[in-house]
Formats: sequence, structure tokens, C-alpha cells
Amino acid sequence: MGEFRVEGGWSAFQSNGARADFEIDQSPPGGQKITGTGSHSDGAVQGAGRGRVQGNQFHFKMKWNDGTVGVYNGNFGLDGFLTGVTFDERNPSSQATWRSNTEFVK
Repeated sequence: MGEFRVEGGWSAFQSNGARADFEIDQSPPGGQKITGTGSHSDGAVQGAGRGRVQGNQFHFKMKWNDGTVGVYNGNFGLDGFLTGVTFDERNPSSQATWRSNTEFVK
């Protein structure tokens, strides 16, 4: 049995009004290792990241080209959507909750 499949394009809507758009690759399909690219601020800020999916947990770290490092930690709910907390690794007090716009399956 594999992990939740998070590959493809999807967005994280944040409680601070921001939206992060991701394009994720998962290796192997349904596996634990994830890499990807993304953007926020209407595409003005872009970056690349890596992380993992394990059980009902999602961990992803994006290095944005504005100098910030976004950490996205989340859990898959019974409805298949991801919810979690994001923060800037260089300024951990800058936090927001987030929810995916996509329902994920195993």
C-alpha cells in the first residue's frame, strides 16, 4: 500500500490570504519522496523544494527566490484534503495555517 498521491499541480490557501501554487513530483508514484517547484504572490516569487509524504503526514520545504524558506507541514484529513501550518524557516514566528484545494487519494 502506497502513500497519498500528491503529484501534479495544486494550491495551498493560507490563512494570511496568500496562496502557494505547487507542481509536485513523487518518487516512485505513491512513494514517500517528493520534489517540486512553486510560486506565490501571483507568480512573482518562485522556488523549488523537497520533502516527504508518510502515512497521513506531509512535510515540504520550499526555497523561494525572495530569500525565504517556506516550511509546509500538514496532515491528510478523512476527506483527503491536506491541512497544516506553514512558516518561514528564517522567521518561525511568521506562521499561517493552510488547506489544499485538492483531495488526495492513496
